[in-house]
Parts: sequence; C-alpha cells; structure tokens
Amino acid sequence: MGFIDDIQTIFKETNPNKKVLLFSATMPREVLQIAKKYIGEYELIAAENKEITGEQTDQTYFEVQERDKFELLRRIMDTETGFYGIIFCHTKADVDELVSRLNDE
Repeated sequence: MGFIDDIQTIFKETNPNKKVLLFSATMPREVLQIAKKYIGEYELIAAENKEITGEQTDQTYFEVQERDKFELLRRIMDTETGFYGIIFCHTKADVDELVSRLNDE
C-alpha cells in the first residue's frame, strides 16, 4: 500500500478515458476508494476456486541469486517480444532503485 500516492498521480496525469484494470491479492479499503474515485463504475471480480492459474495463462519462474535478478529481468525484457509485466518488490525503495537502474540502461 506504499504506492497509493504514485497510483493517484498516474490517474491524475493520464487520459481520463483510459482502460483501467486493478489487481490485488487482497482488496483493501484504499484500493476500493481509488476504484470509486478514478474509475467510477467498476466490476469487482474475485477468484473463488483453488486453481492457481487459468488455462490461458503461462507461468514461468526462475530461481536465481539476489545479485542476478536484475540481469535476468533485463534479459527477459530484451528477448520477449511485446513484453508486458508488473514487477513487485519488497519495498518502495527497492522499486525506486529498480526504476533508476532500468532508466540508466
């Protein structure tokens, strides 16, 4: 939830007619407030079954040392055509460092 201010800035600075999808492992009050404020009418979809992924989802994971994570991420971004992803970090400081390193490249 340390990203609320950043999310609000993104909503304020981008086209109001954009398509928005919010994903959360939990649905805290703050996420619902953002949906109400910036999206207006929205649909809440909750997964109820124990299936980890859908049939149309491919998952891949790599076990790497901490020191190798950035290089692997760069390699994936460079080799995967049309790469889209959401990268989660432990802290906002980790995110800031990752963004800085990606921008430097």
